[in-house]
Amino acid sequence: MNLGSVYAVELLLLIHRVREKGWQAFELVRDLRSNGTAVVEALNRLIEADFVSEDPRGRYVFDPISSEHEIFVAEIEKIYASKPISVAKAIMVASKTNCQSHQMPIGKICAGDADKVRPSALASINALN
Repeated sequence: MNLGSVYAVELLLLIHRVREKGWQAFELVRDLRSNGTAVVEALNRLIEADFVSEDPRGRYVFDPISSEHEIFVAEIEKIYASKPISVAKAIMVASKTNCQSHQMPIGKICAGDADKVRPSALASINALN
């Protein structure tokens, strides 16, 4: 399954840029001016895609599984800074074709199902209410 949204890319780039910080889900909601559902879904997808992990304290950190993941995020950051519309279009194409074949690098952002909600993320988000 494709990450499916520019929002997931923005969340990934934020966590990547501020690596030294362990993010609680409510902080991501606040800093991205988003909602809890969108953050939890994006986090789950990023975890499934092996870009992000949850530490024992329930904080989310950039934790790529490989150097290829690291390079990929750096490339996406550059492309997104200069051509955000191209990235958005690539995400839409990837979503429509289910990550089966892509010419653009963004098509590599695929992950497993994102339907599992992590309890620590929900608790963190509920703290906002």
